[in-house]
Amino acid sequence: MKKKNIVIVVLAALVITVILLVVSGRLAWTGGSTGTMAARPVCGKDIVNKYNDAMYMVKREDASTPSIDEAGVKQVEASIKKSKGYEDDATCQTLLFWIAMYQGDYNAAKSAHSKVKSLYNKGIFADSNIRGNQALFSYEQLLNGISPEAEAKAGAL
Repeated sequence: MKKKNIVIVVLAALVITVILLVVSGRLAWTGGSTGTMAARPVCGKDIVNKYNDAMYMVKREDASTPSIDEAGVKQVEASIKKSKGYEDDATCQTLLFWIAMYQGDYNAAKSAHSKVKSLYNKGIFADSNIRGNQALFSYEQLLNGISPEAEAKAGAL
């Protein structure tokens, strides 16, 4: 009788432990048909931090007004473009979008937007710590502001 009570207590403790692990998110049943994807980001925290620092408006060196670190922005862009796999990294493409927007490069911004949108549709998202990043739906409106059509209208005024 004592052995039966011990077995019941051990089984109850095991069931409670499993339930607590599932509820806390530390244990999940994936079944046989669920695939997993683990990928090391091409544009990790280091690139995002360099971008954030470069795009931060502060007084630089002996300047009298705050500015963006233009050389730093170019270094980030070059660093991204020389990295293998940057085309399929949502964070890289998001950074390239914002760099192109800053530079007024419509074609580069449009290309990056298209890639970000495609990755988004696959459930692949950019790092959420990008300075000044906005919701994806706002990218098209921003693109329209630097489009050749908008520039032609501005030139006609």
